[in-house]
Amino acid sequence: MDPRYTAEIFKHLEMQNELLLESHSSISHQLHKLQRSKLLQEQSACSESANAYLSSTVGIAFIFRFSDDTSRVSLSTIKEGIFKVKIVAGHINLGGRRRDVDA
Repeated sequence: MDPRYTAEIFKHLEMQNELLLESHSSISHQLHKLQRSKLLQEQSACSESANAYLSSTVGIAFIFRFSDDTSRVSLSTIKEGIFKVKIVAGHINLGGRRRDVDA
């Protein structure tokens, strides 16, 4: 690393740290505002099928879906019976065999 850029890099890292701290604070505040949190772990659970179970609650739900070799997680909010999927991430390889691939 070129010493001429050390101060500039340090300043950039400090700005990144401040932004991360602000983001953390904002996310924490949003999560604390929600009245309840639910964690569902079922083999074939998905946000749509969980709606009937969660529609009477207010809060946030993390819904995990697992198959033979992948997993997926959804973050959803529930307010006044309205179920909104905010973000979905997944298809994480768990190391199992895929069903659609011949042995």
